[in-house]
Amino acid sequence: MKKTPAFFGLFIIIPLFTVFSAACGPAPVTAKLGEQFMLYAEKATVISGENLKIEFVEVVSDSRCPLGTECVQAGEAQCKMQITYLNSKTSLTFIQQGRDDMTTDFSPFIITFQLQPYPVYGDQISKKDYRLKITVTR
Repeated sequence: MKKTPAFFGLFIIIPLFTVFSAACGPAPVTAKLGEQFMLYAEKATVISGENLKIEFVEVVSDSRCPLGTECVQAGEAQCKMQITYLNSKTSLTFIQQGRDDMTTDFSPFIITFQLQPYPVYGDQISKKDYRLKITVTR
């Protein structure tokens, strides 16, 4: 009987583990109630102990007045969100007006957010570079 070195099995196990780990996808980041966190486009965050998950699906539009220009209105950006609370999914649109922090009521929570980066005249923002600065409170 031919003996195979024990480390040979690692060449089979490690690639299989990598394939199965990638198939499951990355776990959402966790934040605490009242803690400010960054949520990137196409990512999710779970609020620990609250059975609440917030997913930043995409920026639908961004017409905020770019820095370096003068505009009649501040403009707005719209972010498509998906919130799961108590295993019930809800689609929402967060609307960012100008540069101010915005607040939305998602009972029993209050979500304060700000879309970043802010547009600058002459620069194009890639969809993957958007992020929301978020704080969830009761």
